[in-house]
Amino acid sequence: MHVPSNKPPAFIVIHFELRVDPAGRPSQDRQILGRHARIDTAFVAARLAAVQCLFHLRRAQPSKVSAPGLAGLAGLSGEANKSGEVSGGDRWKLEDTEWGYDVRQDGLVVHRFWVHDVAPNDLGW
Repeated sequence: MHVPSNKPPAFIVIHFELRVDPAGRPSQDRQILGRHARIDTAFVAARLAAVQCLFHLRRAQPSKVSAPGLAGLAGLSGEANKSGEVSGGDRWKLEDTEWGYDVRQDGLVVHRFWVHDVAPNDLGW
């Protein structure tokens, strides 16, 4: 049975990032980027963060160079060599999804910006 809450609706933007430690083991970091009262402002914030991330990645990593340590992870993604590729040799791509935005390198999701409909305390983080 669902019990209505007295809390106003809240939406959070969560940034997930794929990282590789010095030993070459993949891991995922997450960070809550903000809380929004309206879902449309949460999606705008998620898109802004994704575009800024893509801009910084493209500046730091020319399109013909892989991000340090992530090149070996391409085999972990089922979509590594599918439609995630962009013509013109651009290895970075921003994709909108049902839940937010993904930043891909060579088809592998390396950053994800998700909009979620509960407060961080409700997630147990």
